[in-house]
Order: sequence, then C-alpha cells, then structure tokens
Amino acid sequence: VLASTYSHEEMPILGIASSSPRISVALRRASIRLSSRPLCRRQMYSSDAEPPEQLSSEEAQLLEAFRERLLPRGFDLIQPFSVKAYNEATKIHLPTLGARAPFGLLIGNTRHFWKPFVADLQRRRRHAKDVAELQHPINNYTMRCVSEVCLELFGGAPAPAPAPAPAPAASGSDERSGEGSTRKQHERSLTTAVPYAVFYSHDQPVSVHMQQAAHTSGLAFKCDKCYLNIHPVYGTWIAFRAVVVIGRESALEAQSIEDPRTELEVERMASELRRAMERPDHRSHWRRWVRIRDACEVGRAHRYTDQQLQFHYDPDVRRLLAELDYTSYSI
Repeated sequence: VLASTYSHEEMPILGIASSSPRISVALRRASIRLSSRPLCRRQMYSSDAEPPEQLSSEEAQLLEAFRERLLPRGFDLIQPFSVKAYNEATKIHLPTLGARAPFGLLIGNTRHFWKPFVADLQRRRRHAKDVAELQHPINNYTMRCVSEVCLELFGGAPAPAPAPAPAPAASGSDERSGEGSTRKQHERSLTTAVPYAVFYSHDQPVSVHMQQAAHTSGLAFKCDKCYLNIHPVYGTWIAFRAVVVIGRESALEAQSIEDPRTELEVERMASELRRAMERPDHRSHWRRWVRIRDACEVGRAHRYTDQQLQFHYDPDVRRLLAELDYTSYSI
C-alpha cells in the first residue's frame, strides 16, 4: 500500500563554525551553501507546527543538503527524527552506529515523485537490452538516488552492514509496491569519518518500521485502524522510501502529531479496509485498496494519478512502458 522547500539567503558553508569537525568536513566536501536565516518550515516540515527546537544547526545543514539534492529527483518529503525515540517505540530497531541518540532522516515522496521517476525509466530503457533489466524500477531508482547523495555528502565506500535483529512480521513500511526485493540494500561507510547506514522500505525481511518513523518524526500520523499514515497536507498520498541513520549525537526527541481526520473519515477508511480484505490480491483488485485512501478527505487535491496508482499496486513494467509510448505517440 502506498505510504517542503524553504526560501533562504545563501552563505558559504565554510563561513559557519561547527562544533563537530567530522560533520564539517562532510559538509565542506559537498560544497553546500546554507541559509543565514532560520529554516522555513514550509518545505522541511509537513504542517504548520514549529520545527523541533532540538534541531541543531549542523542537523539543519544536513537536512538542507539532502533536500536540495533529492527534491529534483522526486523525493519531496525529508524529515529528521530521533533514532533513540524511534527505537523506544518499536521492536524493529535501527542501529545506533556508536552514538547514544543518533540522528535520522526519513525520505519519502508525494505525487511529485512520478515525473522524475518516469523520465529516469525512459532514459534507462534506451540503454537496456531487455525489459527484464528494468524490473523493480522504483526500488532501484530509490537506491541509486539515495546512495549517490550519501556518498557525495559523507564520502567513503558503502558496504553491506549487519542486518538488524529479527523482528516480528509487523508492517514496517507504508509502501506495498509489489516490488519486494530479497537483496539486502543496507549501506555503511567504511572510510568516512561520518558513519551512516541506509535502510529501504522494500528490504526483506523488514529492516525499518517506516510508519513508526513517520509518526515519531511528526511527519504523518500513524493510524492503527487502517494501517496507513495520514499527512496533515497530503493525506494518504505519500510513500516512504528510505531511512538514513547518521552516527552523530542528536538532541531530537519524538515529535507530537495529531490525527487530521474527522471520526467519520476514520470509520470510512476502516470500513473500506474490511471490504478490501475480502479480496486481498493487490494486483487484481487494486482499486479496492485505493478506496481506503479515497475515503480520507485530507489531501484529496494531491491524489496520485491512476497510472501512478496502478503501478504501485501492480508494477508491470511492460504495461507502463507501453502506456508511455502511447502517450508520446498521441501527443
């Protein structure tokens, strides 16, 4: 099932003193330019709530660096969170990388993801010998984008990291793209002074509880009745793709977020879930599952297109490419 930008005056990163030489080196390497004013909450945070007071200037710089690199690629939801608070709220723990309370970033998207993703798929298609090389395109696109940004900011050669301890088969992701990959895609820097690890929503077995990370960060309310997160602006039309754990101490705490729906919407969504469960096959009956999201009034203006929706529930690459060919021909 499916589960931001600030205006600022820029100044060179070298002009900002940092209490952490390791983070400063990483930021200088990327030649990041940062705001001399407080970060505007319109892009960094999903609601009108004030940004967490515990967010340090270095964390804000890293957040801005990820945002400006991933937004053009379609990842327009990037939210900081406390890994310590997350680990206290779920049994699917994230590694601390030597820190008592590491800094985490949740990476996701709204419908903004579709155009950059499709453009990348079409470019890769021209170099592919067969459609089989294009399987699991959303997963592969996400891993490529996030890995490139992490390498640019932190340096070092990524390598497989130890898998987290086995956990109950809970819903660790708000994303059921149908692209379940069994390949481990955790990454850890071996040579950089800033240790980091990346976990993806498609990891099997589940490596991170994406819904809990979104709730702990204050990005989107986790509903235990319909097993979805509700964003105060985008409603149900969001997806969670990756979590980056950065091995540095953070003062961030769990952020509070309220359910933006009415009681009637909650009951409608729960009712649609019961109907969908009568025929749980996502591919054959995917519209039944979409009705759960449509029952939420919040974020209706940000609804995914039918093409985007169908591909998330029934990721047939050949069909999508044929549709894109037809659209191009018609235009």
